[in-house]
Amino acid sequence: DLNALDIQGYTPLHVLMRNPKISSDDVVKVLEVMIAKGVDTSITSPRDGNVLALAAKYLHFEATRTILATDISASEPESIDQAIEACMTMTGRVTDTFVNLRTKTRELLKLWTGKEGAPRREKVVLKVLQDAGQLDSTGIRAKTKVVHLVPPKQLEVANRFYDEHMKKKRERMFESLHFMPMTMR
Repeated sequence: DLNALDIQGYTPLHVLMRNPKISSDDVVKVLEVMIAKGVDTSITSPRDGNVLALAAKYLHFEATRTILATDISASEPESIDQAIEACMTMTGRVTDTFVNLRTKTRELLKLWTGKEGAPRREKVVLKVLQDAGQLDSTGIRAKTKVVHLVPPKQLEVANRFYDEHMKKKRERMFESLHFMPMTMR
């Protein structure tokens, strides 16, 4: 089970992120396979926060990017704040390469905050809901084919974000075009 906890409370994904013997490139490859198989990236580790915070702490830049692009709960403001803090507290690596990577990771995370981050979050919400078969290709609520299973917590966060931030905006857009899809009537 990809989401099973070991005796210390870590999932296989937590262990992957924390393992210093695995290259960042390999971490991303394994992460992508695990996401395709339905791993829940929102499960919090006992000490280090969620998977985004672990990826940031261990400076897995591409893994950080992948998590943000696929897990809507990772881009919640408190999750981003925790990941930025985790990124800055990584110790033991003081070479220029790692200092630059830390700065690059922190800057990536900051792109997901505030008004600047809203379009990025909307894009992830659309992807999550389309993958779950709840939106069609135009972004309208409809029952469609499930592309892959979405963890329940992510689906809950995506639906809440859609209803609070995107639904009315989309309805106004369609009204301004004098077009109302059958599912919205």
